[in-house]
Amino acid sequence: MFRKNIVLNSILAILMSLMMFGCSQLTESYISVTKNKYTSLNTASKEVQLSAVREDSAAISHIKNPDKEVQIAAVKKYPSSIYYIENPTKEVQRIAVNKNWKLIKYIKKPDTETQLIALKQNGEAIKYIENPTREVQLTTLKENWKLIKYIKNQDKEMQLAAVKKDPQAIQYIKNPSKEVQLLVIKKNWKLLRDIENPDKEVQLVAVKQDPQAIQYIKYPSKEVQLLVVKKNWKLLQYIKNPDKEVQLVAVKQDPQAIQYIKNPSKEVQLVVVKENWKLLRYIKNPDKEVQLTAVKQNWHAIQYIKNPDKEVQLIAVKQNRQAIQYIKYPSKEVQLIAGKPVDMSLSDISFFASNKDISIKVYDGKLKIFNNTKNFLKILSIAEYNGEKIYSLSPLSIPPEGVKTLTPYSSVITFHSLDEEVLFGYAIEYKVGNSITKDLYETQKYSFKNFQ
Repeated sequence: MFRKNIVLNSILAILMSLMMFGCSQLTESYISVTKNKYTSLNTASKEVQLSAVREDSAAISHIKNPDKEVQIAAVKKYPSSIYYIENPTKEVQRIAVNKNWKLIKYIKKPDTETQLIALKQNGEAIKYIENPTREVQLTTLKENWKLIKYIKNQDKEMQLAAVKKDPQAIQYIKNPSKEVQLLVIKKNWKLLRDIENPDKEVQLVAVKQDPQAIQYIKYPSKEVQLLVVKKNWKLLQYIKNPDKEVQLVAVKQDPQAIQYIKNPSKEVQLVVVKENWKLLRYIKNPDKEVQLTAVKQNWHAIQYIKNPDKEVQLIAVKQNRQAIQYIKYPSKEVQLIAGKPVDMSLSDISFFASNKDISIKVYDGKLKIFNNTKNFLKILSIAEYNGEKIYSLSPLSIPPEGVKTLTPYSSVITFHSLDEEVLFGYAIEYKVGNSITKDLYETQKYSFKNFQ
């Protein structure tokens, strides 16, 4: 009864400690006590050490180089205490691993027998062994091929051991040998997807089984490309940069194959367009000759050309004016052929008229009037002729032998066809000093060709 009271009092004391100081402080106190308890354990006698390790799993952590007997006593009682043993003996390693295979992860350099003991319990133990022996690796693979993913240095024999067990093991092999690749592909060509850079011979073996295998080959050889495309041109879609010869083989089977060629050669483009101009829509930047070949067959082909050459534009609109709707930036000549009015800048032509009193010059978009006399020149009126329209400019006065620069009323001449001729010029009424009124009238005919 007395002892029971002591126990109850102890429990109450602990509870009071929790309430007063909190869990964390109590834990700190316990650690401090434990630490103090084993401070001299390192120099204690073997009997004391043995007693301590049998009592507490952490006790061995306070012994720097524990005796073999102490190690054995510790792991027999508490297998996980091997965590605190820096260099456990072989016997100690085996005792710990026999009880729990996962404890091998705490052993820096387990011997071969210890590794095998762990693996017999569970093959997953291989992932905790930093440098497993060759015998251990091969034993592991015979038991479970999937465990090859935990083996860093996979030699040819290991690779073969794994894929013979199951070809799917190839997915865990980083650089499979040619022999391993062939062994796998002969059993299942679809596993080519797990081989990053298959050997040329391996590629051929795979596509001969089924041409669809090409989709798993990143850089197929020319021979492989030809073999596949000859069997099925649609498989060209899986070849990133097909060889020129491969392109031709494909489009000669069916011009539709052009849709799977990113940068077709000029020869390939022509073969396709001659067969069907509508396939021009699959050619991103068709050659000029290809463009011409297409639009000569049908002007509608212009709609598939992003920036058609000027010559191509002309051929299309000459066939049908409606072709201009598909040309984003038609040339002015093309616009006129299509019946669209075109404005040509006065900056692109020159005009000159003169008599003994006055000269008129239009150049670089400016109108200049020269006084050729030694008297004041009074301009009474200026009429500008542009096609069927006449514009008036303000009167002015020019000093003797002076010049006035003006801006023409018009800045452009408008054409409605290639053959149209538009009248342009000036009529000026003027006086020299106090003389009678005189005039200068001059017009010229301009066609679109004058601006070329």
